[in-house]
Amino acid sequence: MTPICPVPDDAPESDFRHHRLGEPTAHWTYLDARGRVLGYVIRFDADNGRKEILPRTYCEGPEGRREWRWKGFPKPHPLYGLDRLAQRAGAPILVTEGEKAADKAAELFPDFVVITSPGGAKAAKKADWKPLAGREVFIWPDNDDEGRKYAEVVARLCIRVGATDVRIIEVPAVFLDKWDLADPAPEGWETDALRFLIKAADLFDLRPIEAIQQFNQIHAVVLVGNRCVVLDEYEDPTFGRHEVRFLNPTDFKACYSNRKIRVGGREISIGSYWLSHPKRRQYGGVVFAPDQETPGYYNLWRGLAVEPKPGDCQLYLDHIRNVISSGDEEVSEYIIAWM
Repeated sequence: MTPICPVPDDAPESDFRHHRLGEPTAHWTYLDARGRVLGYVIRFDADNGRKEILPRTYCEGPEGRREWRWKGFPKPHPLYGLDRLAQRAGAPILVTEGEKAADKAAELFPDFVVITSPGGAKAAKKADWKPLAGREVFIWPDNDDEGRKYAEVVARLCIRVGATDVRIIEVPAVFLDKWDLADPAPEGWETDALRFLIKAADLFDLRPIEAIQQFNQIHAVVLVGNRCVVLDEYEDPTFGRHEVRFLNPTDFKACYSNRKIRVGGREISIGSYWLSHPKRRQYGGVVFAPDQETPGYYNLWRGLAVEPKPGDCQLYLDHIRNVISSGDEEVSEYIIAWM
């Protein structure tokens, strides 16, 4: 069964009761940037104190049958709060671990757009963090080792997609182990005190070698004719296609002038640091060579956009001959050979 996201308008309402776990204690609706339902995350609390959190998506089977299933979101997973993120383009972002903490944080800090990723602390890499590009991001970890690891992973992912300033809040030692924003704060820690922790958060710094590795995933220095340019790989936001563009080094450095990295006790632009680093990705030129290895050169070939199917294309050939070529066989053959 394949999840359908967003859920079609004619889909029936979902029943959240589980055959083994019974009635849920809470559920959260995942919406896309246009407010359309993508699916749900459902929480069940057992009598023994255990909790289970399951995704609920509308799916289609191989024969076209559609129904609600206990099945996860397609990868990359959507973020919780995409609708709010789209509505408030200039607001700072606060990332929490889990939907329950996100809802409580939204009450405590209305100046922020609060979001989270589905699947728990170990699933951050499966989520699509690209909507955070160009945004100021604060991450509030749960007060345990797993929460701090989640925060660091999210920080690196946010930097990778182009978030401007990324900060991790430091939870004081007086807070209980495993505390999160959905829990009551310790005595004396009112909302203003919690807000101060956000303001005091330091910028998250990548280690220099991490910065080089991350930039090498999407950038390379390339010789194009007699020019030295910077290749930028990105995903088209409309069609989801892999695209490539070329920037001159000055524009590239300007693009990253607001992102700094600490090297040898001083802050320098991350773009300038990568450009001058001996381990930057680099090619001697650009080629278009289908299904070939091209050592030392960047190959623009990315495979066919669609998988060919066996079948009859006579209607298409007739269109070329009768419409495009006006019935001229010689012109028609020329066009087909050119294609």
